[in-house]
Amino acid sequence: METFRLIHLSDLHFDTGTRGHSPSLVEDVAEWVYNRCQDADAPVDAIVITGDLADYGGRDALELAHRFVHSPPAPASDPFGAPYVNADYEATLAANGLPIFLLPGNHDRWDRRKQWGWVGAGNTTFDQVFHSDWPSGHNGVYPFPPLQRGQEQLQVIGADACLPGTEYASPLRNPGSVMGQGYAPQPTIDRLVAASAVARHRGRAFLWAIHFPPFFYPYDWRVWKIALRLRREKQVAHAATAADVPLMLTGHTHEQRHYQVKNTATSPWVQCAGCCGKPTGDVNTSVHIVELDVEVGQVIGQARVRNWRYDGSEFNEDDPGPL
Repeated sequence: METFRLIHLSDLHFDTGTRGHSPSLVEDVAEWVYNRCQDADAPVDAIVITGDLADYGGRDALELAHRFVHSPPAPASDPFGAPYVNADYEATLAANGLPIFLLPGNHDRWDRRKQWGWVGAGNTTFDQVFHSDWPSGHNGVYPFPPLQRGQEQLQVIGADACLPGTEYASPLRNPGSVMGQGYAPQPTIDRLVAASAVARHRGRAFLWAIHFPPFFYPYDWRVWKIALRLRREKQVAHAATAADVPLMLTGHTHEQRHYQVKNTATSPWVQCAGCCGKPTGDVNTSVHIVELDVEVGQVIGQARVRNWRYDGSEFNEDDPGPL
């Protein structure tokens, strides 16, 4: 049996203005990631970012997020540098040398300049800026390169469930509320199931990653139903159950939670990350490590989730173990 460890981040909300991320917070995130990656007793296999890298889908915000993911660290000779900042002293994840798997969220695909014209959803600038990370396009599915530990492999299969266009959202009186909704077209669900079957055929354990958590209840039901829901979430949950998906990594709600879609033995578990780019003012400014035991190409038992919550200056770990 092999244990895989994934750093799970979500909802960084990079922005060149004042609406989005906190530079000091994302630097603390980068430092935390770097320190976790130096722990030889609990080696990390990959970093997974489940969407909303930017606060809106403009090129300037997305390129700022891209620098966080890919810009090289400052030279070791720089007396003011650190392994988790680049030459411009911006936070970066690139020094860790780990695979970084990422996918878009609703903010990444939203053009806020067009928001009130009801045509804000469906922006494709994300695909241009992050083409090497997300080559599958809008509503695509991407099986990320499998991770290897000993004789076992683990594959993260990502899906884009952002609105193809504003016309796919639930009718609302306030068009700005459309921004928070997701939509899972049937072809996207079919590709998720097909990629899962390929992974299983090749002897790989697998999990799904998607920005929107299905059936995130109990939440403020009215807010969730109107403004934040994943449309066709029932079809996603049924497909995940039929494909025997052990875990779905999600974000979106800015509320950390580990839960089962339905209280049955075969229902998939969902790990919903907190927000780690905007200080939320509560315990949900958080980062996570997900540990999965894999044996003979299958995830054994339930994932273990370790949570670190932000106190305004650093991240502190909760008691480790399943929530």
